Amino acid sequence: MNASQSSDNTGSRRLVWLILAGVLILMPILGRKGYEVWETRTVANYKTRCQSALQDEDWETLIGVAKGWQQWQPLAADPWLFLAEGYLQSGDPREATSCLERIPRDSPKAVPALIKKSQIEFDVLNLPLVSEETCLEVLKLEPRAVEIHTRLIFFYALSLQRVKLIDQIQQSIEMGAEPPEAYVYLMLCDHLYFTNGYQVNSRWLKSTPNSELFRVAAAVQFDEILQKLENQTEETLTTRQESQAKLDRYLVDYPGNSILLRYFLQRYAEESNVNEVARILTLVPPDVGNDSVFWRFRGWYQVAVNELDQAEEAYRKSLELMRLDWRTWQGLSEVLRLQGKLEEADRCQRNALTGKQLRQELLQLPTAQDITEEQLQKLSDYSRACGKPELADHLLYRLRQRGVMEAGQEPR
Repeated sequence: MNASQSSDNTGSRRLVWLILAGVLILMPILGRKGYEVWETRTVANYKTRCQSALQDEDWETLIGVAKGWQQWQPLAADPWLFLAEGYLQSGDPREATSCLERIPRDSPKAVPALIKKSQIEFDVLNLPLVSEETCLEVLKLEPRAVEIHTRLIFFYALSLQRVKLIDQIQQSIEMGAEPPEAYVYLMLCDHLYFTNGYQVNSRWLKSTPNSELFRVAAAVQFDEILQKLENQTEETLTTRQESQAKLDRYLVDYPGNSILLRYFLQRYAEESNVNEVARILTLVPPDVGNDSVFWRFRGWYQVAVNELDQAEEAYRKSLELMRLDWRTWQGLSEVLRLQGKLEEADRCQRNALTGKQLRQELLQLPTAQDITEEQLQKLSDYSRACGKPELADHLLYRLRQRGVMEAGQEPR
């Protein structure tokens, strides 16, 4: 072999190696591209089949296709969403919520899925305590979810969880995600009562039969229904006695229940039974001391035993916790008048009268969502008079959003 041939062979071998190296480099790239194309087509096929089954209301096929998709892509959101819809429409809402729970929290579809899950738990399964947990998880991911704030506010109001209700309303206002009814509940929370409260809590109790919360809330609201009956008969009076006897037993069973304690304080105060009010106040546990109602009744009791300085302190503490309670302003006004502080007493009395009139107006609304712009304006004025300027300003902002007030317009 001459030198020329050797050089040619060397060049050929180098060319072959370069080609082989190029192939080796291109193979994974081409393989990855090929897989991506196949994956995209497979996902599109699954989605098309699911959408077709959904449109045809063929729930069995939808579940079957979505299951296959989910097994192939267990971390994808869409197969779980289709599977949840299939189970929900075929009459298995529990399995639907299980599917929605499986959607990864870092998915952009996690929040809508959890909102749907909370709605099924609340409205279909009648499991508001489970729904509450889901709602709170949603708010960690999206604090401005109006639907979630609305659901929690409704739940806390109907189940008479006063402190949670106020906290949730305040949180929704801070986030700018409050529903219109939030303001109504805020004004009515000094004494919560709903005509359908007994019915709703009884339904929840059936789904959670060991719930102290629903058992007590249903019993308290049933007693209030009997109390408000216009035509009292011997039969209804007997039923009321039985209702009160049941509540007496519940107080023995659940001595620290804040709903019961508020009920009995209201009942004995209306009866001017000072000794029983004193007894109930001794049952109030320290961990419910942030409920302004208990401080208001402490003020009532201390007025009754002529401890005016302590009564004033209790009423002021109640107002620190809840400044819109007209009954507290009324009580403080009476104490200040007895102490000779007439100018401040008059101011407190004006707040009490304004708050009472506004509360009576709101009680006449067909639903809590029907609060008017005029009533929102009144609530803004009342909030400012009560020392809640941030709430007053937020209400004015909402009114401007509705086009009721012009930017820069001063409050009345």
